[in-house]
Amino acid sequence: MLSNFGRSSINLGSCIANIPIKLHLTFFLLLAFQLFSSLRYGYKFVLFIFFLYGPILLITILVHEFGHALTTKKLGGEVGGIILWPLGGFALCGPADGGASADFKVAIAGPLTHIPQMIVWVILYIA
Repeated sequence: MLSNFGRSSINLGSCIANIPIKLHLTFFLLLAFQLFSSLRYGYKFVLFIFFLYGPILLITILVHEFGHALTTKKLGGEVGGIILWPLGGFALCGPADGGASADFKVAIAGPLTHIPQMIVWVILYIA
């Protein structure tokens, strides 16, 4: 399932539950666009975008997609991998055993990961 993205993405490995993670090459276009568009605001803003905003956004998207993928695995479904691209990410998940209620659990698992993430990001911001 994930092999279709082989030419247009970079393999980042599979660190959690053997779920392959790939970074789509268009992600670098977004990074370059953000970098060049932030140059007019000065070097401090460029550093903020490049070293703080970008990684936090990438981690947030990755945790969100792991919410979907790990819930699918827990409910007996198959996970082909996670693709990170400029508009976010997507988990390539097969159907979970359990019908509509299992599908709802998979769908809601991603957004629910934002609650603990918000707590962590607020604590880091305050510190």
